[in-house]
Amino acid sequence: MPYVLKEGLSYGIWSCVTRLYADNPFEHCYLLYDLIYELERSDFIFNFDDELKGYILVYKGLKTPSIHVFGEIDADLLLNVIKSLGQQALVHIPEEHADILKAMDVKYSIVGWFLTMAVDADSFNPVSSDARILGKADLEEYIKLNRSRDVEISKDEALKIIEKFRYYGIYADKMLISIANAYLRLPEVWIVGDVYTHPEHRGRGHQR
Repeated sequence: MPYVLKEGLSYGIWSCVTRLYADNPFEHCYLLYDLIYELERSDFIFNFDDELKGYILVYKGLKTPSIHVFGEIDADLLLNVIKSLGQQALVHIPEEHADILKAMDVKYSIVGWFLTMAVDADSFNPVSSDARILGKADLEEYIKLNRSRDVEISKDEALKIIEKFRYYGIYADKMLISIANAYLRLPEVWIVGDVYTHPEHRGRGHQR
């Protein structure tokens, strides 16, 4: 299989990537987003020979690296990529490559489809909410809320997170009680993560 790294990105590969994304934005949104916005924090291996037959995407921008696998990929190559990241990695892998994980002690892995909920423009039904975008003024409350899940974070780190990802939050009695972020934003797809509500305020529909 002829493999191309990100240093060898060409018009042909870009053209194939955009077609893949247009055909299935949910499946390939991470690939397009990281190529555009996270190039320095990501590695790519493309199985490309006039057409894009498969790819491995490795994102290293978080404490735990993540791997996304699509299409025709050599099993030994994938095995070596996973090994290079150590035992703790978040691996999104299609079912046809699931046997590779059985030979490894990978701490986190997801086999098959990895978006737990998806809606399109026609089926999306927003609810009335007091949620608003968080900013610098919310840092102290954001840090306090993280402590409720045993996560200690500095002001500098909290500021980087809030500025990088679009966080929304809900307050009650001047206390930040629930958060979520839109960590991937493209015209066709937004992906929401870090959905968390303080334990004392759960069961009231804040995470909707």
